[in-house]
Amino acid sequence: MKIISKKFLLVLVTALYVVFSASCTGLGAEVKRMVTGKEDFGQTFSHWCFNGNIELIEEFLENQKVPQSALNSGLYNARHSEVRKLLLDAGADPNYKDMLYEYAYNDNPAIFDIVDAEGLDINRRDRLNFSALALAPRNVYNNDKRAYHMCELMLENGAEIYPEMFEDDESLDLDCPQTVKMLANRYIDEGGKFDYPDTYVYALCGNISEAVKSVEKDKDTLSEHKKYVILDNATLFGTVEEYKKLKEIFDMEDYRQKQYERLTASCSVEMLEYILEENGDHIKFNPETDIDPKFNDLTFKYETVASGFETAISYGRQDICKYYMENGIKPESYLTGFYSITLAINSGDYEFFRMIYDYIKEKYGNPDEEVFGWCFGLSEVNDSTKKIMDFLFDEGYTFENVKYNHLSDDVAEYIISHGATVTDKIIMDISEQVYKKSFKKAIESGYKVSPELLTRMLPYASSDMIEMVLDNGTEMEDIILERGYDASKATIKLLIERGANLKPPPDKHQEEYGIEYFNLKNEYKKYCRDDLVELLKEYE
Repeated sequence: MKIISKKFLLVLVTALYVVFSASCTGLGAEVKRMVTGKEDFGQTFSHWCFNGNIELIEEFLENQKVPQSALNSGLYNARHSEVRKLLLDAGADPNYKDMLYEYAYNDNPAIFDIVDAEGLDINRRDRLNFSALALAPRNVYNNDKRAYHMCELMLENGAEIYPEMFEDDESLDLDCPQTVKMLANRYIDEGGKFDYPDTYVYALCGNISEAVKSVEKDKDTLSEHKKYVILDNATLFGTVEEYKKLKEIFDMEDYRQKQYERLTASCSVEMLEYILEENGDHIKFNPETDIDPKFNDLTFKYETVASGFETAISYGRQDICKYYMENGIKPESYLTGFYSITLAINSGDYEFFRMIYDYIKEKYGNPDEEVFGWCFGLSEVNDSTKKIMDFLFDEGYTFENVKYNHLSDDVAEYIISHGATVTDKIIMDISEQVYKKSFKKAIESGYKVSPELLTRMLPYASSDMIEMVLDNGTEMEDIILERGYDASKATIKLLIERGANLKPPPDKHQEEYGIEYFNLKNEYKKYCRDDLVELLKEYE
């Protein structure tokens, strides 16, 4: 009897396992395509939704039956608002994978596309008994302003406030105080009742004067954690005297006093000054003592204050910002100092921007566009934002290092039309966002797209964008159709009619196996593109 070697047995078992697994949804698309000769449509469609090729998605939604599972996974993976709206209109389930919870807790702007979707169960609760409305103010990394906006929209679309959502425990704190204040007051205004001591309720509502009045009768019933919450809210919404009175009654220190990022978003200048003095933090900047000559950096104690300055800028707190500047405070470092300029730019307020820009320039020198440009994110063009952009042009900035996929199409168009330096990276940023107005300006500027860049654009750009590039004189690579499985049918039809090679030459790998030319039909079939296979038949 012939003995089967262990090595052969291992290969046989592995092969059988791969073939069996190819039918399982959990297997990667690349392995599945290799074994079965075809990619899973759900994974492919989800990939298209992530790319954001709106024209391609519209073609499939209009001409083919897209399975519910593909619509759902596509919605979950979509990066662009317009794609999410298309999928919801086509019947994608907004409750899939608890997207609302995830978006609310993680400060994801995608929530604004699904919050009013038909069929959304906006009040469903998770295993901890939290709804999305309850989760939005609980992530310490959430921006309180955005959490506030998210909650307002959820309330407008039927979200219900319930008392348990205000339970503040140490494992999942209520970390957006302005949002919590709004929700607590609204709950009471609508006739809701809390089963908490009055002092705690007043603190949640930001009514610190009433909290002081009721604290004597409640102090023995309050847990240590609730006392800390009350003290914390007193620093945010109360006066110095009210805060001192509560500390005296509780006979305790507020362990969160030094979180200046949190404090400066809501407190008064008087409270900030008191907290700084109480903790002996460096408010008067002294380079001789506050910079370690060995590392040429600020001491940790100064950094805790400087991080509050950055928060004040991000929230547009001009009063707090002026206080910091009058006392010589700078943002933490060279990098974060220029990040603060970006925060000021994104405020859209020209006067506020100039106040911060001039101060940072005075303290650090001329800002480097490469440092602050990566997160430049203006969303609209108005009189104030025009002044900001025009000022930066006058200062000599080229906007070459700005991430255009962080901008709106209108802002990108304005920048390009006013002489921004166009690059391959900018073309790709705009293509990935399907920004047609700014793309048109970029092409009209005379920028010549290379054949290689044209091929890279196919999974994102629409056919009219591709046509602009061809009309501008860009030639096509021989392999352009080989890369066309993620492009819209309209784009492939355009490329063929413009003379794209229907028999792409073999690449190096194919030549090793003696393949004379690349078979487009077989390749398109692997990627679920039967529509392109039929299109090719028209040109045989």
